[in-house]
Amino acid sequence: MLFSQANGRRVVGLTEAEVLGSLAALSVASAPARVTALKLKGRGPRDVLAWRQVESFGPDAVTVRAGGEGGDDVQDDEFESRRDPMGKPVITEDGHCLGKIVDVEFDGTTGRVQRLMATDEEIAGERLLGVGGYAVVVRGG
Repeated sequence: MLFSQANGRRVVGLTEAEVLGSLAALSVASAPARVTALKLKGRGPRDVLAWRQVESFGPDAVTVRAGGEGGDDVQDDEFESRRDPMGKPVITEDGHCLGKIVDVEFDGTTGRVQRLMATDEEIAGERLLGVGGYAVVVRGG
């Protein structure tokens, strides 16, 4: 699943069968590279869901289990917007810039980051060392 394809997709709570918002951003962690949280747009004051709440990334909607419907949300500061890789420069551990992140490919079931797409090359998720406020750092290729 590419973030560019999922961005803006409706997020639906399974219990209430209501639209909770639309996907706006991902929070990514390393070791192993994975999506840890989703940021929603148009949901109100509680607009972050932990990855563990995701039931499925379908072609038309992202479905989430209870807790995504008001009970077990993560707090906005836990989303750590600094861990959103989109648009950040990609720097290798030896200081080479590989462009900026333009997309992220992830497994819609497990959240594992499969590839980071930078302006200059595609980078295997296993190479991810960290995502911070300034950059994405990866192992040299």
